[in-house]
Amino acid sequence: MSDDAGWIPRGFDGTPGIIAAWKKQQDDYHSVAVATAAMQRNNQLLLFLSPPPYIAIFTAAKRLLDAGEFGAAVVLAQTACEVLGANVLERLMKKRSVELLRDWIVLGATRQNASFSSNVVRELYVALSGDRIQGEPFWAKYLEHVRRRNEVAHQGKTVSKPEAEDSYQAAESFIRHLEGVIVTQSL
Repeated sequence: MSDDAGWIPRGFDGTPGIIAAWKKQQDDYHSVAVATAAMQRNNQLLLFLSPPPYIAIFTAAKRLLDAGEFGAAVVLAQTACEVLGANVLERLMKKRSVELLRDWIVLGATRQNASFSSNVVRELYVALSGDRIQGEPFWAKYLEHVRRRNEVAHQGKTVSKPEAEDSYQAAESFIRHLEGVIVTQSL
C-alpha cells in the first residue's frame, strides 16, 4: 500500500461506494461555493478534495505506527473511530428524524465523547441502528484497544509494537463495521 493512495480498508467491498458518496456530498457543497466564488474571482478557483476526516486520521495513525510512534498511533486510531462514530450517529439521527435532539444527546448525554465503549453512546447507536455492535467478533479487542488508548492518553503508558498493532487492527475492524452500516442502511 502506498502512502500516496491514502488508507483504504482491505477486503471491504463498500469502501469505493462510501468514498464516491462522500465525494458527491463534497461536490454538492462545493457547487454553491464555486458559483459564489466564480462571481467574485472571475472563475479562477482551485478546489481541493480531501478524504473524509476519519480516513485522514486513520492514515496518520498508520504512518505513526510505521514510524515507531506506538502510543501516538493508538491514540489517533481511536480518534478516527470516534470521528466516524460521531458521524454515523448524526447520520442515524437524521435518518430517524431525531436530529433536533442531536445537541442534547451527543453533547449533553455523552459529554462530548463519541466512544462506543461508553454505554450511553453504544445504547444510542444500537437504538438508532438496530446493530448490536457489542456482539461482533471484534468487540472484545476493540474494548481492549480503548482501554489501552485511555492508559496512553491519561497515564502516559508506553505501548509496545505488538500492542500498537493490536490496537490498529481493532480500530480497523471497528471502522470497517461502521462503514458496512453506512452502506447497508444507506446513511
